[in-house]
Amino acid sequence: MKVFLETNVWLSATVFAGLCAEILTESAQRNWLVTTQLVQAEAHEVLSRKFPHLPQSMALFDSIWSEAACAPDVEEPADDNDVRLVRAAQEAGALVFVKGDRRVLGWGGQGDMQILSPRDAWMRWNQSVLWNRSITSSVHRTAASQAPVACQRRVA
Repeated sequence: MKVFLETNVWLSATVFAGLCAEILTESAQRNWLVTTQLVQAEAHEVLSRKFPHLPQSMALFDSIWSEAACAPDVEEPADDNDVRLVRAAQEAGALVFVKGDRRVLGWGGQGDMQILSPRDAWMRWNQSVLWNRSITSSVHRTAASQAPVACQRRVA
Protein backbone atom coordinates (compact mmCIF):
# COMPACT_ATOMS: atom_id res chain seq x y z
CA MET A 1 0.00 0.00 0.00
CA LYS A 2 1.20 3.54 -0.75
CA VAL A 3 0.22 6.49 1.44
CA PHE A 4 0.88 10.14 0.57
CA LEU A 5 0.83 12.61 3.47
CA GLU A 6 0.48 16.23 2.44
CA THR A 7 2.80 18.83 3.90
CA ASN A 8 0.68 19.96 6.87
CA VAL A 9 0.26 16.37 8.03
CA TRP A 10 4.04 15.93 7.90
CA LEU A 11 4.50 19.19 9.81
CA SER A 12 2.00 18.29 12.49
CA ALA A 13 3.62 14.88 12.88
CA THR A 14 7.08 16.41 13.12
CA VAL A 15 6.33 19.19 15.60
CA PHE A 16 3.53 17.76 17.75
CA ALA A 17 2.74 14.40 19.31
CA GLY A 18 -0.67 13.06 18.31
CA LEU A 19 -2.66 11.48 15.55
CA CYS A 20 -0.56 12.72 12.62
CA ALA A 21 2.62 11.53 14.35
CA GLU A 22 1.06 8.10 14.80
CA ILE A 23 -0.01 7.94 11.15
CA LEU A 24 3.46 8.98 10.02
CA THR A 25 5.17 6.50 12.32
CA GLU A 26 3.01 3.57 11.30
CA SER A 27 3.21 4.42 7.58
CA ALA A 28 7.00 4.74 7.79
CA GLN A 29 7.36 1.47 9.69
CA ARG A 30 5.28 -0.31 7.07
CA ASN A 31 7.24 1.30 4.23
CA TRP A 32 4.06 2.86 2.82
CA LEU A 33 5.18 6.51 2.57
CA VAL A 34 5.33 8.28 -0.77
CA THR A 35 6.40 11.92 -1.01
CA THR A 36 7.78 14.55 -3.38
CA GLN A 37 10.43 17.27 -3.31
CA LEU A 38 7.57 19.80 -3.13
CA VAL A 39 6.55 18.44 0.29
CA GLN A 40 10.12 18.92 1.53
CA ALA A 41 10.36 22.46 0.13
CA GLU A 42 7.03 23.49 1.69
CA ALA A 43 7.94 21.88 5.02
CA HIS A 44 11.33 23.57 5.17
CA GLU A 45 9.77 26.96 4.48
CA VAL A 46 7.14 26.55 7.22
CA LEU A 47 9.54 25.06 9.77
CA SER A 48 11.99 27.93 9.23
CA ARG A 49 9.30 30.58 9.42
CA LYS A 50 6.99 29.26 12.17
CA PHE A 51 9.23 27.05 14.28
CA PRO A 52 12.71 28.62 14.36
CA HIS A 53 12.77 27.88 18.10
CA LEU A 54 12.65 24.14 17.29
CA PRO A 55 15.77 23.65 15.13
CA GLN A 56 15.67 19.88 15.73
CA SER A 57 12.31 19.73 13.90
CA MET A 58 14.00 20.26 10.51
CA ALA A 59 16.42 17.41 11.15
CA LEU A 60 13.62 15.17 12.40
CA PHE A 61 11.50 15.93 9.34
CA ASP A 62 14.42 15.26 6.97
CA SER A 63 15.40 12.00 8.65
CA ILE A 64 11.92 10.53 8.23
CA TRP A 65 11.17 12.18 4.87
CA SER A 66 14.37 10.76 3.35
CA GLU A 67 13.13 7.22 4.00
CA ALA A 68 9.92 7.70 1.99
CA ALA A 69 9.64 6.69 -1.65
CA CYS A 70 10.07 9.80 -3.79
CA ALA A 71 7.61 10.46 -6.60
CA PRO A 72 8.31 13.00 -9.33
CA ASP A 73 6.87 16.46 -8.75
CA VAL A 74 4.00 17.62 -10.94
CA GLU A 75 4.74 21.10 -12.22
CA GLU A 76 1.26 22.30 -13.18
CA PRO A 77 -0.73 24.17 -12.11
CA ALA A 78 2.08 26.29 -10.70
CA ASP A 79 -0.35 28.31 -8.57
CA ASP A 80 -2.03 25.36 -6.77
CA ASN A 81 0.26 23.08 -4.80
CA ASP A 82 -2.68 21.03 -3.55
CA VAL A 83 -3.56 19.98 -7.10
CA ARG A 84 0.11 19.26 -7.80
CA LEU A 85 0.44 17.04 -4.72
CA VAL A 86 -2.77 15.12 -5.40
CA ARG A 87 -1.68 14.50 -9.00
CA ALA A 88 1.79 13.40 -7.91
CA ALA A 89 0.26 10.99 -5.38
CA GLN A 90 -2.09 9.61 -8.03
CA GLU A 91 0.70 9.14 -10.56
CA ALA A 92 2.79 7.38 -7.89
CA GLY A 93 -0.02 4.90 -7.28
CA ALA A 94 -0.92 6.03 -3.76
CA LEU A 95 -4.14 4.50 -2.48
CA VAL A 96 -4.56 7.10 0.27
CA PHE A 97 -3.86 10.84 0.30
CA VAL A 98 -4.03 12.26 3.83
CA LYS A 99 -4.94 15.95 4.09
CA GLY A 100 -6.89 18.08 6.54
CA ASP A 101 -7.95 20.85 4.14
CA ARG A 102 -11.71 20.93 3.51
CA ARG A 103 -11.30 22.10 -0.07
CA VAL A 104 -9.20 19.07 -0.98
CA LEU A 105 -11.27 16.67 1.14
CA GLY A 106 -14.27 17.83 -0.90
CA TRP A 107 -12.69 16.43 -4.04
CA GLY A 108 -13.49 12.92 -2.81
CA GLY A 109 -11.70 10.02 -4.39
CA GLN A 110 -9.39 10.49 -7.35
CA GLY A 111 -9.46 7.26 -9.32
CA ASP A 112 -8.40 4.46 -6.98
CA MET A 113 -6.99 6.95 -4.46
CA GLN A 114 -9.01 8.05 -1.44
CA ILE A 115 -8.52 11.54 -0.02
CA LEU A 116 -8.98 11.30 3.72
CA SER A 117 -8.55 13.49 6.77
CA PRO A 118 -6.03 12.21 9.31
CA ARG A 119 -8.92 11.18 11.60
CA ASP A 120 -10.75 9.30 8.83
CA ALA A 121 -7.57 7.57 7.67
CA TRP A 122 -6.77 6.51 11.23
CA MET A 123 -10.30 5.22 11.87
CA ARG A 124 -10.44 3.23 8.62
CA TRP A 125 -7.00 1.71 9.14
CA ASN A 126 -7.78 0.77 12.72
CA GLN A 127 -10.90 -1.04 11.54
CA SER A 128 -9.00 -2.99 8.88
CA VAL A 129 -6.44 -5.77 8.98
CA LEU A 130 -3.96 -3.42 7.27
CA TRP A 131 -3.41 -1.35 10.39
CA ASN A 132 -1.93 -2.60 13.64
CA ARG A 133 -2.79 -0.79 16.88
CA SER A 134 0.76 -1.12 18.22
CA ILE A 135 1.80 2.46 17.59
CA THR A 136 5.09 3.75 18.93
CA SER A 137 6.23 7.30 19.45
CA SER A 138 9.47 6.73 17.57
CA VAL A 139 8.70 9.63 15.23
CA HIS A 140 9.71 12.04 18.01
CA ARG A 141 13.27 10.82 18.39
CA THR A 142 16.12 13.29 18.14
CA ALA A 143 17.74 13.61 14.74
CA ALA A 144 21.39 14.56 14.39
CA SER A 145 21.80 16.33 11.05
CA GLN A 146 20.02 19.47 9.87
CA ALA A 147 21.27 19.35 6.28
CA PRO A 148 18.51 18.99 3.68
CA VAL A 149 18.37 15.54 2.19
CA ALA A 150 16.89 14.03 -0.95
CA CYS A 151 14.54 11.08 -1.13
CA GLN A 152 16.63 7.95 -0.97
CA ARG A 153 14.17 5.67 -2.75
CA ARG A 154 12.26 6.26 -5.95
CA VAL A 155 8.66 5.17 -6.41
CA ALA A 156 8.48 1.77 -8.05
